[in-house]
Amino acid sequence: MRTALSALILFAAGGSVFATAAAQRPALTALLAQPRISIAALEPIYNDAILRDGTVDQVVAQLAALGADEPQSRTVRTHAFLVASHLQWRFGKIALAMELIDRAVAIESTAPLTMQKARLLEATGKLPEARQWYEKTQALATDPEDREEATMRLAFLVTSAQNVDALVRLAKTRDRDFRNRAAVALAIMNHPAEAADLFEVFGEGTQRHRQHLRLAQWAVQARQRTRRGPPRWRPPCRATSGTA
Repeated sequence: MRTALSALILFAAGGSVFATAAAQRPALTALLAQPRISIAALEPIYNDAILRDGTVDQVVAQLAALGADEPQSRTVRTHAFLVASHLQWRFGKIALAMELIDRAVAIESTAPLTMQKARLLEATGKLPEARQWYEKTQALATDPEDREEATMRLAFLVTSAQNVDALVRLAKTRDRDFRNRAAVALAIMNHPAEAADLFEVFGEGTQRHRQHLRLAQWAVQARQRTRRGPPRWRPPCRATSGTA
């Protein structure tokens, strides 16, 4: 039976996607050839696709075709599947996102690829498998940010007061971006008081206002948590913007 991903690749190879989005291909290929993909760079791609098509299917099909194009470099091919996986996860299609990242890992295992697979496994509640892939990411990581994120996620897969305290101590020794990422992770793991203590508001205008609202929400959650006790952890089911 033809999978949904196979259907997308065949659709792209037939030319329909390239006819409607041909102008994107050079820009996509240039992005994919970079040594590292930033999620921030994917935001315009996602937004353009939604505004133009109301879906990510066309751009994902184009990316999947690039990933399946063997004459392309391994970097371009794996990054094509990685970006497509991020876009599908952001759009809420986690099964397709997993199929896409599996295609990337079959070509080559690098920390950003194994990290994406670990995130998807965690998001779907497959925690023992997620732990294995985060550990694999730690072993493969050459970028400190990848290693730190994998370490952070591993700490939370076995949630305990000791792990939370260790992360808070580590975060307090790092820069604002790391502290804020740690704060968001703490909030997701139902430690809103610790999150609020770590998070540093920055920026101006709407950005700053939204951060103050986030802190206020965490303060309310912290009070509720004190009254009712810690709720059970639930993995996130949608992707959010951040770094890859």
